[in-house]
Amino acid sequence: MKTKKQQQDKILRIVEELLRGRFSVTAAGTMGEEVMVRIEPLLSPESPLSPLESIELQTITHKLNILKYESTWLENQGGTYLRVRIPVVSKVPWTNIFLFLATIATVFFFPQYSNYAIETIIDLNQKPLGFLDWLMQPSAWQVGWGASFTFWLLGILLAHEFGHYFAGKRRNLRLTLPYFIPMMNFIGTMGAVIRFKSPIENRRDLIEVGAAGPIAGFVVAVIAIWVGLLNTDPTIDGMFSFEGESLLMTFMGQMILGESAFGHTLRLAPAAFAGWVGLLVTALNMLPLSQLDGGHITYGLFGKRQRPIALLALGGLFWAGFQWPGWWVYAVMAIIFKPFHFPTLDDKSPVPTSAKILGWIALVIFTLTFILNPFGI
Repeated sequence: MKTKKQQQDKILRIVEELLRGRFSVTAAGTMGEEVMVRIEPLLSPESPLSPLESIELQTITHKLNILKYESTWLENQGGTYLRVRIPVVSKVPWTNIFLFLATIATVFFFPQYSNYAIETIIDLNQKPLGFLDWLMQPSAWQVGWGASFTFWLLGILLAHEFGHYFAGKRRNLRLTLPYFIPMMNFIGTMGAVIRFKSPIENRRDLIEVGAAGPIAGFVVAVIAIWVGLLNTDPTIDGMFSFEGESLLMTFMGQMILGESAFGHTLRLAPAAFAGWVGLLVTALNMLPLSQLDGGHITYGLFGKRQRPIALLALGGLFWAGFQWPGWWVYAVMAIIFKPFHFPTLDDKSPVPTSAKILGWIALVIFTLTFILNPFGI
């Protein structure tokens, strides 16, 4: 089997052969799973392509496609580029599968243990067992609470990640499958990530791919909260309070549970708790910073004006840290990973109205789901 470097060299040789006589290669390199070649017409270098040259370049990409090399070309102020995807041999995504199965286990057991510990302290006024001792108890393996929470939370995360994935496929982008992150914390995970394997061509792609995840996850989270609140008894004491909650959570609490659920703490049903976590994850992802979904969307909508928006967001995070110290962690991470979004290959192309509407819907979702102090510390 050929290495990626050997495949890249072969593609460059084929491209140079097809371009010979009409175009010259002025630069070449790789971005993810694609070979990027900057070309110039021999007769009119550094000039826009003539109609005849455009037709010839379309013929070249057609020949590459016949050779099983998927290719496209684009022209912008930076020059004319030919993009050729490196063939990928299909294989079983064992890493993705293993991480997903591990996340099912951590999401099933660790939140359930947290729920057990809360019930033991509040209801029995006793010290809870350690995690390993609790794991040996038959109650730890009952599927009720843990199965409901796992079903709804993973449903939200799957909707979010595959929203990105299928939107990327629709825009002819290459993305990895989701990598879920199991974690031994009170929700059992740190979410999931998808990595781009091809460059982002324009701001429309940024908006449509960036907004699809939060919108899809938001829809499932709202359903989970609805189902969960219908099964929540507001008279049972717990650790959750509607005080200081997000606009959406407060509205749904008033609509489903009524005023009797406010002014004291209560114990959310597992579906409602999973939905609450889903709203929190959505809000965190929608911060207009760096490579977060919110960063993609704000750059797609506003271009380079994302920079002052990111600076305002950073200032807001440092202020919000006095309400919940976790925001300081996010601010520092944003600085480390750079708060400003990178440009696309073609920032100048106009963004269609349909994409702008998606972006603004996602920003409205951020407004509805943001909570200043998630854990009431």
